[in-house]
Amino acid sequence: MLRIGKFDGRRRGKVEIIAEILANVRKPAKKTRIMYECNLSFKQLKGYLRFMNVRGLVRANAEDGTVTYKITDAGRSFLNSYHNMARLLQTKKLKFSHFGQTHNARGVLKIKTECDESTRQRVRNKEEKLLFENC
Repeated sequence: MLRIGKFDGRRRGKVEIIAEILANVRKPAKKTRIMYECNLSFKQLKGYLRFMNVRGLVRANAEDGTVTYKITDAGRSFLNSYHNMARLLQTKKLKFSHFGQTHNARGVLKIKTECDESTRQRVRNKEEKLLFENC
C-alpha cells in the first residue's frame, strides 16, 4: 500500500491507519484479524472502527454471535482518493551526485560538501535557469 507519511518517516498518521483498515476489510473481517494486520492495540482498533462506522466507511454485520466488518461504498471512495493522493505526493529521494557520498563504520551516510569548480558552475547555471523561468 502506498503511504503518505510524515516527513520524518517514523509514524503513521490517522488517515494512513484508516486507509489500512479499509484495505483490510474489503472482505469481511473480525476485529482480531484487523488488529493484527494493521498492527493496532484492541483499544485503538475499537476507536477507529467506531469512528469509521459513524461516518459510514465500514459496516458491522452480526451473524451467529460473531461481528465482522466490511467496507462500504463511501469507504471505497475514501480508499481510492487516498491512493490517488499518495501517488501524487510520492517523491523520489534526491541524489546529490555532485557531492561525494560515503558511509562511516556504523553505516551512517556522510555527504562531502566540497566539490570541484566545474560542478559549482553547473549548480549555479541550474539555479540561474530556475530563477529566470520563475520570473
